[in-house]
Amino acid sequence: MEKQPRQSNFEFLRILSIAMIVAFHSIYFTKFSFDNEISANKLLYDVLYYCGELGVNCFILIGGYFLPVATFKWKKLALIILQIYFYFYGCRIATILFTKAPVDSYNLSSWFFPVLQGRYWFLSAYILVYILTPFLQKLISQTSKKEFEILICSQFLIWSAFPTIFLTAVGRMTESMNFYNRYIWMILLYFVGAYIRIYGLSVFGTAKKSILIFVTTSFILFSYIFLIEILFHDTKTAIKFWGANSLFQVILSLSLFCIFKNLSIESCPKINRVATCVLGIYLLHDGPFSGNIWHKVFVLAEHENDTLFFARILFAVVLLMLAGIFVELCRQPFEKYISGILDKIKIEFNCRKIL
Repeated sequence: MEKQPRQSNFEFLRILSIAMIVAFHSIYFTKFSFDNEISANKLLYDVLYYCGELGVNCFILIGGYFLPVATFKWKKLALIILQIYFYFYGCRIATILFTKAPVDSYNLSSWFFPVLQGRYWFLSAYILVYILTPFLQKLISQTSKKEFEILICSQFLIWSAFPTIFLTAVGRMTESMNFYNRYIWMILLYFVGAYIRIYGLSVFGTAKKSILIFVTTSFILFSYIFLIEILFHDTKTAIKFWGANSLFQVILSLSLFCIFKNLSIESCPKINRVATCVLGIYLLHDGPFSGNIWHKVFVLAEHENDTLFFARILFAVVLLMLAGIFVELCRQPFEKYISGILDKIKIEFNCRKIL
């Protein structure tokens, strides 16, 4: 069977999502001060602070959208784990070589079990959800539309509406409620993505509707943040609703996802090729070497008051993405070679099983 080309609208969203995540990390790990200071750079900082979770949610929604037609493969799982080890060991070795950090300073168990240790939390959660793919598909196929809606709405009330309305009112983060974790949130967004594919979502039915909702929600959110900061000099207002499960992030994520879902873009090999590198970009920039990237390479904290503040962040994001694309394109031929070996092992195993 001929393999269907990837849909470039979703692939472009993957690229945009990883760019937003890198931009968020550039300010999250840099630890800018901005104490009691309201400036154009601080307001830009507030906007970028929301990009990370927005990008993560979009990634998960894409995965959920293709869940009904996905196929669980042990080979894919093995290749993802090997990719994690490649970047994890590479970044750790680079840290030791270039910063002269002693090997003993690292927890030995994390060298062998980075996935179980949650070093890359997104991939740890993704692998756990991916293993459940056949069971999630069975649940969806045997659930009526009404039952599916009740399941999704009830979980959103618990994990999104309640913490946004009540926890933020008392100064707590939306992700600070008991029993909440990223694994639960990923499964919920997977269900939402699958629902959109099967039944659609009329409120986000067209790209124009989705753009209007995205722009309106952004205007309301950031108008509130900017007014509070300017009037009361509360520089911590931006972190109130930045969590992945806040209602603002949910609306922004759904609208942005549906903007691209409703776009008609012809399959573009270049976009699709770059999109295959997004996981490599994530693993490279958020690995054990990440602290050195933001504190020793770019040193953005020294330029928080510069007029070129945004240009410096944009330069860092573009450079890191290009570095990730380069490393990943160099790694992929080796993955193809390993994939061929795994195929031969599978064929040999099946032949012996038949005999």
